Amino acid sequence: MRIFTLTLNPVIDVHFALEHLRIGAENFPAARRVFAAGKGVNVTRALGRHGVDASAYVLLGADDADRYLTLLRRDGLAAEYETVPGEMREYISLNAAADNTETRICHKPFRAEDAAVNALCGRLLDRTAPGDIVCISGGLPRGVSVDNISRISRVFRNKGVRVALDSAAFDADEIAAAAPWLIKPNLAEAKALLDIDAAGAEPASLASRLTALAPNVLLSLGPEGALFASRSAVGNVNILSRPADPVPHCYSTVGAGDNLLAGFLFSLLSSGFTDGGPVPPEFAASALASATRFAAELCGQER
Repeated sequence: MRIFTLTLNPVIDVHFALEHLRIGAENFPAARRVFAAGKGVNVTRALGRHGVDASAYVLLGADDADRYLTLLRRDGLAAEYETVPGEMREYISLNAAADNTETRICHKPFRAEDAAVNALCGRLLDRTAPGDIVCISGGLPRGVSVDNISRISRVFRNKGVRVALDSAAFDADEIAAAAPWLIKPNLAEAKALLDIDAAGAEPASLASRLTALAPNVLLSLGPEGALFASRSAVGNVNILSRPADPVPHCYSTVGAGDNLLAGFLFSLLSSGFTDGGPVPPEFAASALASATRFAAELCGQER
C-alpha cells in the first residue's frame, strides 16, 4: 500500500510572525517563512515528517514553477508535475502573537485546463496499484471541471485504488458521481453538502448522513477535534469521536485539516489496512487518534 497526493491548485504560503498587527501602519515581522503548499502537498509533507514517502503530483504555473520546486526541495520533497501558462496562487498570512489573530491575503490568479490534468493523472494512474490511496485534495483552478475530476476518481476506483477526496469544489451529487472511498469535509462544508443552515444538525448526524456519499467520512471539527463515520455494507453506521489534542500555543491553523487527513492515513498504512470498504472501528479508533495528533503538531509549530 502506498499513498499518493494530487494537488491541482497549489499555493505559495508566506507566513509573517508579528507581535501586533497594526492596520494603517508599517509592520515589522520578527520572522518570515515561505512554503510550497496546497492541500495534497501538505499531506505529503506531514507524512514525510513521520517517515512515509508519499508521492506528490502537482499542477504548476510556469511563472512560479522553479520557485515552487526549489521550496519543495528545501523541505526534502519532490513532485511529479505538469506546467501550464501563468502564475500560481500566493497566500500571505500575518500571524500576530500578542493578539492571537491570523490575517490572510489571498492572490488567486491560477487557471488551467482539463487536458493538463489528464496528462498528470495519466502518469499517476500508471504508478498506482490496487490497495493504494490517492488523495485528491484542494480546490480546482479556473478552467478545470468537476466532472472531469469525478471521472478520474472513478478510473482510480475501477483499478482498485482508494480515493480520499478533500475538496470544497464538489457538491453532494458530484461527490456521489466521483464515488470516493473517503471524504474529509470540515463542519461548514458538511452543512453545505447537506444544505443545512449554520445552526443545523449535530456533527454526528451530519457525518452519518454523509456516509450516503462515501463509505468513510472524516469530519474535521477544528478546535473541537474530529469525528469518523463509516457505513457497512448492510447500512449500519459506526461513529467515533475524539477531542482535539492540547496545544500549548496555536501559531496557525493553516493546513491543520490536511495534517488531520495525513495522520488518519498514516495509521492505516502502519496497520496494513488495505480494504477498499468501510474502515472498521478497531482500525478507525487508532487512526482518529493519530489524526488529531498530527493536526495538533502542525498548529503548535511556529511559522
